[in-house]
Amino acid sequence: GDYYMVKKLLEENSSGEMNINCVDVLGRNAVTITIENENLDILQLLLDYGCQSSDALLVAIDSEVVGAVDILLNHRPKRSSRPTIVKLMERIQNPEYSTTMDVAPVILAAHRNNYEILTMLLKQDISLPKPHAVGCECTLCTAKNKKDSLRHSRFRLDIYRCLASPALIMLTEEDPILRAFELSADLKELSLVEVEFRNDYEELAQQCKTFAKDLLAQARNSRELEVILNHTSSDEHVDKRGLLEERMNLSRLKLAIKYNQKEFVAQSNCQQFLNTVWFGQMAGYRRKHTCKKILTVLMVGIFWPVLSLCYLLAPKSRVGRIIHTPFMKFIIHGASYFTFLLLLNLYSLVYNENKKNTMGPALERIDYLLIIWLIGMVWSDVKRLWYDGLEDFLEESRNQLSFVMNSLYLATFALKVVAHNKFHDYAERKDWDAFHPTLVAEGLFAFANVLSYLRLFFMYTTSSILGPLQISMGQMLQDFGKFLGMFLLVLFSFTIGLTQLYDKGFTVNEEKDCAGIFCEQQSNDTFHSFIGTCFALFWYIFSLAHVAIFVTRFSYGEELQSFVGAVIVGTYNVVVVIVLTKLLVAMLHKSFQLIA
Repeated sequence: GDYYMVKKLLEENSSGEMNINCVDVLGRNAVTITIENENLDILQLLLDYGCQSSDALLVAIDSEVVGAVDILLNHRPKRSSRPTIVKLMERIQNPEYSTTMDVAPVILAAHRNNYEILTMLLKQDISLPKPHAVGCECTLCTAKNKKDSLRHSRFRLDIYRCLASPALIMLTEEDPILRAFELSADLKELSLVEVEFRNDYEELAQQCKTFAKDLLAQARNSRELEVILNHTSSDEHVDKRGLLEERMNLSRLKLAIKYNQKEFVAQSNCQQFLNTVWFGQMAGYRRKHTCKKILTVLMVGIFWPVLSLCYLLAPKSRVGRIIHTPFMKFIIHGASYFTFLLLLNLYSLVYNENKKNTMGPALERIDYLLIIWLIGMVWSDVKRLWYDGLEDFLEESRNQLSFVMNSLYLATFALKVVAHNKFHDYAERKDWDAFHPTLVAEGLFAFANVLSYLRLFFMYTTSSILGPLQISMGQMLQDFGKFLGMFLLVLFSFTIGLTQLYDKGFTVNEEKDCAGIFCEQQSNDTFHSFIGTCFALFWYIFSLAHVAIFVTRFSYGEELQSFVGAVIVGTYNVVVVIVLTKLLVAMLHKSFQLIA
């Protein structure tokens, strides 16, 4: 670090006898050593005397020596134009490039997430390469992938590490939160394509989600939160005067939900603001005693028809403004839906036994009440479909369930009308056609009733206790779908084996009205058909298939056949009943632990 000694040696080397660009055993020249020791005065001196600095900028960025980066950037010759991406990639992928850090200055600075260095680099008009798509078939990508596919994939990963840098996003993006959302989605998609680097891409995607959440945490008051959560990329003015809920479009929050930004939505500031919007003019409800809360909900639930009428007559009145709050609308909507379920229960109580054998019964009064509710629910789905669009509408499982349920009810009443207009006779039900409109309508109505009650699961999301159970159930259904693929393969394999073993020489016993597990006295003749074998193996898992059906030996000549069958059934018992069943339980337990 002796500045004057170095200056003296450089002045005495005017003839060039001393090699000022010599390197040590580690391959470092004088400029590199000076940067590592942070001797900025000597660095400036060496550069003035013409010492080589080919990779000095990368060394300074890697060491995060801000002063050295500033000196090196000011010492660089001015460029007439920006370097193209092709030239930049050729320079970086040049085998003669001395440094082992295979990244450009901006990329390396972004990897270090150094805000000051990135600011200086961007002021120098240093370009940032744009990543090509994974399936890009341009000339450059094809050539690089053919030459070295690993190097090409690593270079793409380096670029995305750069783009995911919080400091770079803050410096280059007008809307950093939106950019973080888009990057996390792109990185998640890349993790499914570039499976070799899946963990790296998933880590970068999580980094973008955390960055968006941390940005939201910087909001200091409700006004800033309102601006952030209602911000759109369009020029539309957000701050519309009027009811608080009317100017709360929550565009950014909806976008966060679309991009699966759980951290952003669950951030404490966001949740507090959502609670403010949720209760609106009933903010005092949260501070009431539990008994008063229950009494308030019951009163609203009982008098919901009156409150709905008041809102229709005077939506701008004080009562109308209170009813307009999301909390009140939720209670009224829930009370209306419970009334609909009550009508479904009454439907079974008012069933007329005298019309049991009527092939085309007329609609009852309760049918018309159900149709009125059904029209309202269909209209609600149509409005949601109109405002959200088909893609967003179908993304929510609640909308899918509602669509199927309403479709079944519409089909039910349509078939009832058809049956009433077409059939006017009386006959025993056992004499009806299997696909008679009345019978089909009753089947669809029963299935729709099941979905109607299952729809109550979506109300669990309003509770911090029951909400995780609903989410866990959804995840468990996905796990069961994965398990089902493996189970069906195993079931099909053993079914084929047992059927081929026992179907030869089988004669149908016409005296029996049933076969296999469907008889009160189960027998092993179920293995003589593919469907029978499949039923037997399936119900054996639940201990509903008797052990007697697996006793396959009738005579001494069938001993080998009996032994092979016993081995197959025993193997099935180990694989499915012991291994796969326990595997399913472990998968479901893991999913619940991750969510709860």
